[in-house]
Amino acid sequence: RLLGLLDALKLHSFHYFVFSDGGIIGLMLAKEYPERFKSLMIAGANLFTSGIISSELNKYREIYQKTLDPLLGLMLGQTPIDPLELNKITCPTLVLCGEFDVIKLNHTKLIHASLPESTLQIVANHNHTSYVVDNELVVTIILSFLCK
Repeated sequence: RLLGLLDALKLHSFHYFVFSDGGIIGLMLAKEYPERFKSLMIAGANLFTSGIISSELNKYREIYQKTLDPLLGLMLGQTPIDPLELNKITCPTLVLCGEFDVIKLNHTKLIHASLPESTLQIVANHNHTSYVVDNELVVTIILSFLCK
């Protein structure tokens, strides 16, 4: 569906910034259609649920059991992405995470190491959302990456 929207907008080649679950979608899309991406910028993404810090993952499971929130259900039932498949992504890629992110640092480093043209940036003193949501810091980071 997303690709259909991009086609309808006549965006055949683009720079793409995505956050959290959107980062997962970005990785999946970029590995299937690498020729469409000028660059990919992912923030706080994971390849499989075990990439999330265990205490946070357990909280999400408890909340889901109480609420049956469909968005949490999607997150908890995430289809894993094989890190070896990330070598299909050939565009320059920025991998971001907060120093205190819910995504394990070693998991973010795995994503970075699996992408052939990637740059890793750990945003000091920030959590999963604080450098992205209502914060111009992410704009500065993106512009710096794109202007290299």
